[in-house]
Amino acid sequence: MEKTFVGKRMTPHSGRIQSNATLQRAAELVAMSRVTDLMVVDEQNNFVGVLSEGDILRAALPDSNQILQVFTAGFGAAEHFGLRLLSHSTGTAG
Repeated sequence: MEKTFVGKRMTPHSGRIQSNATLQRAAELVAMSRVTDLMVVDEQNNFVGVLSEGDILRAALPDSNQILQVFTAGFGAAEHFGLRLLSHSTGTAG
């Protein structure tokens, strides 16, 4: 197996965003620049972390417990949408 060095595989132009920017702005930058990760920097341009596309999506979407509550609350919402929920304990449709 031939050695491949990081410098040959890296993306030379990455996106950068200030740590006090909004997630909406981050999503816009990701969409416009076609990068999947943004370097997060502080007010002095010091690197503080990485914000990924996945991080943005997870922050924008409700968690699975919230989704489950909507579909199981009142009036049989799940059945209304033709969904059959799986029981966590048995793995069978209920």
